[in-house]
Amino acid sequence: MKTPIDIETIPKSDVEFFLQNNWCDSCKKADTGIANPQFYDIDGIMYVRGNCLICASECISTITETR
Repeated sequence: MKTPIDIETIPKSDVEFFLQNNWCDSCKKADTGIANPQFYDIDGIMYVRGNCLICASECISTITETR
């Protein structure tokens, strides 16, 4: 089930990182940036969806935690 995540509950530095470090399937480029972000959770996995700042196509990035 897709559950929206309030962007205000995510640390600002994390939000900035997530919005700058993405992949655009249309441009085939990394780190294009995302406009109009929507954060959501599906089965414990967090995603951010928005529009590529270069081509305006929809981008969906999975947010993973690495240590």
